[in-house]
Amino acid sequence: ARPGESLQDVEAAVLEEVTRLASEPPTQTEVDRVVNGVETAIVSGLQTAIGRAERLQRYFYYTGEPDYAAEELARYRALSPADIQAAAAAYLDGGNRIVISIVPEGGTDLAASEVPS
Repeated sequence: ARPGESLQDVEAAVLEEVTRLASEPPTQTEVDRVVNGVETAIVSGLQTAIGRAERLQRYFYYTGEPDYAAEELARYRALSPADIQAAAAAYLDGGNRIVISIVPEGGTDLAASEVPS
């Protein structure tokens, strides 16, 4: 959290956004921004030899296809706002979470506490 912001406030804001996503989809512009970021990350990761090798290895390990990049991009490009809303409603309800606080030594008063769902 930024200085002056409590972890409880941050947690409440995150839960509020998750609840909003479950009840109303994000805009197409928001989805496009995320998809563009993913595409940029994939392309950027392929700019070095080690990046290409790592990506090929990861694709092969998880899919059995070292050239899975086109399929991965297609999966992201196919996402709709309704898909995001459905996933938020199905998987991100208040009970499906773990709260971890990393605070300075002796700063237990700064740690996030359970927020009622």
